[in-house]
Amino acid sequence: MTFRLLYNATSAKVGGGLSYALQQVRALDGETQKAGVSLTVWASPWNADQIRAAVSCRVVTFPAPNAGVRFLLEQTVGAVATYRYDACIHPGNFAPILGNPRAVLILQNPNYVGSGTEALANRGLNRRLKIGLFRASARRAAILAPISNHLADEVTRSAVPATEISLLLSGRPEFELPDHPPDLSAWDLVAGRYLLSVANDYPHKRLTDIARAFQRAGLDSDVRLVFVGNIEDGRRDQILAAAGDAAGSVTFLGPITARGVVMGLMTSAAALVSAAELEAFPLTPHEAGATACPAILSDIPPHREVAGDFAAFFPLGDADSLATLMRGAVAGEMPRVKRTWPITWNDNARTLLQMARAAASSR
Repeated sequence: MTFRLLYNATSAKVGGGLSYALQQVRALDGETQKAGVSLTVWASPWNADQIRAAVSCRVVTFPAPNAGVRFLLEQTVGAVATYRYDACIHPGNFAPILGNPRAVLILQNPNYVGSGTEALANRGLNRRLKIGLFRASARRAAILAPISNHLADEVTRSAVPATEISLLLSGRPEFELPDHPPDLSAWDLVAGRYLLSVANDYPHKRLTDIARAFQRAGLDSDVRLVFVGNIEDGRRDQILAAAGDAAGSVTFLGPITARGVVMGLMTSAAALVSAAELEAFPLTPHEAGATACPAILSDIPPHREVAGDFAAFFPLGDADSLATLMRGAVAGEMPRVKRTWPITWNDNARTLLQMARAAASSR
C-alpha cells in the first residue's frame, strides 16, 4: 500500500517562513517520488502559485481569504481531513489540535519557547494564546522537530510537553545568482557603499538598533543603509528618527520577492547587518555567505550556530560596537569569501521523510 503523506504549508506567507517551506517542500517532493510515497501539499491563496511552481505532486488550496479564516478551516474541516493520511508534516509551528496525531510538528519560531516567551513583545494576550496553541500542538504531535540546536535547547528549557523531540537542521540556500546584477543606480546605490538589512519588521529584529548605529558610525553621506522587507510607514518613521541626522542616507526598498534581486544586492553590499535578539535558524547569513557578502550579526546563540566561523559579532543592543563594525565594513576591512552550509535541502528532506515514517508507526 502506498504511503500517503501530507505537508501543510497553509501558514507560509512571507519572509523566512515562506522561503523555508518552498525550499523544503521542493526537496521533499523529489525524495518522496524516489521513495514511492504519495505526497499532498496544502496551500493557501497567498502561496499556492509559488508552491505549484516548485512541486509536481498534488496541491490542494484552502479557500481562505485571510489568515484568520485559514486557521479556522485548518482546525475544523482540516483536522478531520488529516486522518486520510498515514502521516502529516506541519512546518509552521502549529497543527490541528484534534487532527491526526501521526504528525511531525516543525518548530521554526523562537517566540514560543525559552527566552522568546519572556520577550516584552510576547507578553500580550494574543501572543500568550499562540504560545498555548503551540504547546497543545506539540503535545498532540508524535514528533516535535526544532530546526536548530539552540531552539532544541530552548524547547528543553521550556519543558514543552512533546512526545518526542528530534532535531531537523535546515538546508543551505539554493538559488541562482542573476546573470546581470540589479541596476544599483536605480536605487542610488554604489557597490561597496551601502549596508544591507534583509528582514520584515518584527519586534525581535530590532531594526531601529541598526539605524541608531548607522547614525553613530558617522559615515560619508553617499554611504547608504538599505532595508529590504515589509516595513509599515509608522515603523519607517521610527527607524528614520533613530537614524537622526543620517536619515537622509536611509533607503527602504520594501519587500522583494525575486530572490535573484536580493542575492544581487548582497553581492554588492559592504555587509549584511542583523541586530535581532531572537532567531531560530536564520537563513539570511547563509545567503550572504553564498554570495561572499560579509555579515555583521548580533551575538546571540543562533547567529553563532550558523555563522560563527565567518561573521563579525557585536553585543546585543550595543550601538557603538555595531557602528565600529559598520565603519570597518565600508572601509573594506571584512574579507569577501564564499561560505557553504554543509547540509542540503535534500539531506533535510530525507531526514524529514524518516521522521514522518516514524510518526506513522508511533501511534
